[in-house]
Order: sequence, then C-alpha cells, then structure tokens
Amino acid sequence: MRFGVFDHNDASGRPPALQIAERLSLVEDYERLGFYAYHMAEHHGTGDPAGARSWVARHRDVGGISYMALELCFGDMTPAETLRSAELFATEVMPAFT
Repeated sequence: MRFGVFDHNDASGRPPALQIAERLSLVEDYERLGFYAYHMAEHHGTGDPAGARSWVARHRDVGGISYMALELCFGDMTPAETLRSAELFATEVMPAFT
C-alpha cells in the first residue's frame, strides 16, 4: 500500500510565493520519508476565465507546478453549475497551458 499527503493552502495573508516555497520544502521531506504522493488544495475563486488563467500561470511560474487537480464542485452548486464551470475551464483556461 502507498500513502500520500493531502494538504490545504489557505488564505493566511502570508505571501503566496512563501507558502508555495515552504510547501515545496515539505514535499522534499515527505518524499524522503517515503510518502508516495502529495496533493495541495487551495480554495480560490477566480471569477472568470481570465482570472483563472492568471491563477494557473502564477502557480506554474512561482511553484514550478506542472499538474493540477481541481475542485470544481463545492458548497451548494448544482450539477449543471459544476458542469458549466468545468466547460469554461476546459475551453477557456486549459488551452493556454497545453
């Protein structure tokens, strides 16, 4: 069996670049300890596709991230609202990074 770590990066008011740098250091420690995978969640509303592209680019550029898993359904969102978010992300954001 393999074990991973799921982490959450919150809006603590600390600079995002510092938080990402600290998490990357922890990832190295987790790897050294034998953990298989690391996933970090961040609850962040971008408002529109342009905001989402900016958010993805910032994480790619600051943290060297090449993979993201998204939480598209949260709170009281309906399946239709969730699908609309997924469609917008797939058509308006993902092409900028593929």
